[in-house]
Amino acid sequence: MNTIAKRILSLACILAMLTSVTACKPGDSSSAVSNSSTVGETSSEMGTAADESSETGYVASQTDSSSSNPSGHTNSTGNNPNGNSNKKYTLPKVKLSNKKLKLFVGMHEDEKDWTSSRKDLPTAMDIYRDTYGGSFELIKTTWGDYNTNLLAMYLADEMPDLLYNVPWKFPKTYLSDFIQPVDGYTDYLNLNDSIWNDTRSYINKFKINGKTYYPVSGYSLPMMVMYNPQLFELYDLETPLSVYKKDPGKWTWATMLSYARELTVSQNGKVKQYGIGFGGEGASAMQYSTGVAIVDYDPNKGTVTHNLKHTKIADAANYLYDMNNKYKVVSNVRADEMRPEFIKGNIAMLVDYTWTAESTFAELWEDKLIECVPVPRYNASSKNYVDGRWTSWTIASKAKNPQGAALYIALAKYVSSDQYYTDRKTSRKLVKYMNNDRNKIPREQSDLILALESDYTKYPRVDGSTGVGFYDQGQYYPFTNEVLTRPWSQIVESIYPKLDAALKKNYEALKKAK
Repeated sequence: MNTIAKRILSLACILAMLTSVTACKPGDSSSAVSNSSTVGETSSEMGTAADESSETGYVASQTDSSSSNPSGHTNSTGNNPNGNSNKKYTLPKVKLSNKKLKLFVGMHEDEKDWTSSRKDLPTAMDIYRDTYGGSFELIKTTWGDYNTNLLAMYLADEMPDLLYNVPWKFPKTYLSDFIQPVDGYTDYLNLNDSIWNDTRSYINKFKINGKTYYPVSGYSLPMMVMYNPQLFELYDLETPLSVYKKDPGKWTWATMLSYARELTVSQNGKVKQYGIGFGGEGASAMQYSTGVAIVDYDPNKGTVTHNLKHTKIADAANYLYDMNNKYKVVSNVRADEMRPEFIKGNIAMLVDYTWTAESTFAELWEDKLIECVPVPRYNASSKNYVDGRWTSWTIASKAKNPQGAALYIALAKYVSSDQYYTDRKTSRKLVKYMNNDRNKIPREQSDLILALESDYTKYPRVDGSTGVGFYDQGQYYPFTNEVLTRPWSQIVESIYPKLDAALKKNYEALKKAK
């Protein structure tokens, strides 16, 4: 067999292992996987779980938020075995022998976006280049080809240095031997530094055998509810923001449904204005607002809890299904038409990402055609949970410049920290104002958006993607807009056995990994 044929055969074999994620390193440890409660056909109109008891699966489930934390969120000041540091962060005093840094990123990345024209607000790459004499190269891939392209580079011993580890790659990049721990590069990246205080509990959550492969730096931008306040005035309704400001506990699922019903308008038997629409991954925002993740990984307890049958998850799905089919208040235009329909006034409320309000809808602010509020609470006694897809750079296992990679991870965290702004005699809030003032976005709204994006205590994150990494489907996420058109009991019946088997199999691989 010639060399090329051997390489192709090797590629095929390893790719097959990646697909099933059964490839793991030898060793053993004891752990467990658990199921949550069975699906109940609960009425979610009032946003109240009918039953929070659990049906025992592989081990006891964690389904009662009063005694457990199914979201996986822990306040960074409450679960930090090393203690938070109050010492001011300073840039590492190191010299790089290899200054070229190769980054594995998405197709839409552009080199110019990695540097800033503003000398007073440099990017991490600006600091890497100007302070340490570094240079960089972007190696681009589609997310669908992420594993295949990375595997080819792995086999050819031509791996990049840094991988942008989208959450659904946990723990697959580890099991595939694509990444290495960052613990050995403390001169370049010290996770005990104060800039990591806000995410250290998340970093600890994703440690493997006591080592850090995924230095979680933050979370992606969350979703919120946008609406035209003039419509509420026209229908003599108090705005959601007014309700929320008076008492956050009164801005609930039930309140939003009531508004959606009031604001759905028909003419000649045809709906001309829908009460609500779900842009992007908006429907999943309701699942997150319950505080329950689809899958909860807890390395401290040694469990993976599969919450697809949790009563609160069922409540969210049934709430959405009823909105669309019983009350008929949901716009079902294509996803790419949802935002234009909101601009036209054909949708009264839209659940979408915070950046949409600041960019896509920027021109609506001056004429007071938009206002924003957090996604409503599950019920009055709940919290304002929001979606959270954690972000993390990882160091490739065969990186030629792991020191530069570790340094860049530290710099990227630094430029997203409060200290970065303090060092430049400004603040995250002032920069937000500077960007939003020109679009006439009220500062009160800028404050709210900033809090949703960065205050993990007031708006605790519900882990949105980690569990997906335990599914063989890779990016498959079971709580999509399908819940608007298909009963949740049917969805669960069709997908649960396959996803549960994949979760158990892949968690067994993680248990055995060393």
